[in-house]
Amino acid sequence: MYADFRTTNTHALRQIKACLENAASTFTPLQGTSNNSTMIGSHSVTSSQQSGQQPTNAMSSGSPGQLQRTTSSTTPGVSAMGNSQSQDTIAINPWRNNRSFFELCVNMNPLNIRLGEISLNKTASSGCSTEIKTDALFFKEVYEAYFLIRSKRWFLSYLYKPIDIAFVRFHVSDRHRVGIFRDKKLAVPPVGEVSAGRYHYYECPLEPEEPIDHRTFLHYFWKHESHHNDPCDFWLNRMPKKLHESILKQSAATGPQMGWGVHIIEGPNKPVIACIFAFFVILSFLVSVICAIVMKTQESGFGIGQWMVAALSAMATAFYFHLTES
Repeated sequence: MYADFRTTNTHALRQIKACLENAASTFTPLQGTSNNSTMIGSHSVTSSQQSGQQPTNAMSSGSPGQLQRTTSSTTPGVSAMGNSQSQDTIAINPWRNNRSFFELCVNMNPLNIRLGEISLNKTASSGCSTEIKTDALFFKEVYEAYFLIRSKRWFLSYLYKPIDIAFVRFHVSDRHRVGIFRDKKLAVPPVGEVSAGRYHYYECPLEPEEPIDHRTFLHYFWKHESHHNDPCDFWLNRMPKKLHESILKQSAATGPQMGWGVHIIEGPNKPVIACIFAFFVILSFLVSVICAIVMKTQESGFGIGQWMVAALSAMATAFYFHLTES
């Protein structure tokens, strides 16, 4: 027997090791079979005639010559297998057994970026806890946190929309104000931070290094409701998560703090801007018709309309460039 495993996939190696070392059940032959012992895995199967007694934990039905499975709930192999799987789950997702947070950076204006911290295991005032276990639930929280922050911006915020993401290292001060370090390299917590238990992601190190591409992130961001029945947590496990304590509380208590998270990069909301341009054209046409009827001359009415189109187009173009630079 052989198997091929990636050396970085320690979970799979631990799982096959547990399967080989601990049999899931023990088999015992019924009475009337040979006294010879047969080795199965690392456990010996012997005839019940050898002891002269029927095994107490074996099933009583079956025909002679057949092997019979023991059903004891205290079988060492079963217990060891269950403990191994539980330990593997904790190793992959230790953040589920600790307080954990996802750091989200959102633009407020060209000079102000705000930190939205998402708690991945919430405890309500009633004492009930809510744990985010799937990709769909995670991106739903990101979506709600983003629009909650954006609702506090100025009235033209609807002219922007998310177009990209960046995994960044940042510092936070004044509880929510964020400064992002402009490092050309992808910024995720180093392996040392994961080993020290301050951050977590799986696998560590990541392969590929980017936890998620921006198209998949934005797909789940906008379409998370269509995945609400999907139990997948692949992307959630790969996201860098801060463990134990909120970075906002740390910054409030001890001053600026360094951290890692995701910055949602915004750009002009082109469909909305196109609708505004179309509205200007229709408005200029209506003004031209009204002026032509009132003045009883087409030249004057449509001359005013042409001037409106030219002026509004110049203003809209300048405003669009302002949006792209912001």
